[in-house]
Amino acid sequence: KAASFVAFAAGLVVAWPHILDFYQRMPSLKPLINDMISPLKEHPLGPLIFFFGFVVYSSLGLSTTPVETISGYTFGLRTSSVINTLGKATGAAAAFLFFRAVRVAKDARQQ
Repeated sequence: KAASFVAFAAGLVVAWPHILDFYQRMPSLKPLINDMISPLKEHPLGPLIFFFGFVVYSSLGLSTTPVETISGYTFGLRTSSVINTLGKATGAAAAFLFFRAVRVAKDARQQ
């Protein structure tokens, strides 16, 4: 284990300047996110609209990390914390109820 860790650390030390150079040359996604999210930021019902989108997104079983990041960037800490917490819980409940209804319908057809 120690030898593999040393090899990994040595590789990271050698590759680190190239990794930093790569990320410094990447275009920033900030203008793209601003253009996509600015209508929600300006609309009075923007957090509610984002919440329902978050519920649908999380109920599909997709990774919510990018959506949570955009939510924090757009609405700030307090509002995004509420949106993310309630959105995840509601999305999980929606997915559970949907697939439970599918299972009940399947069992009813088999009988």
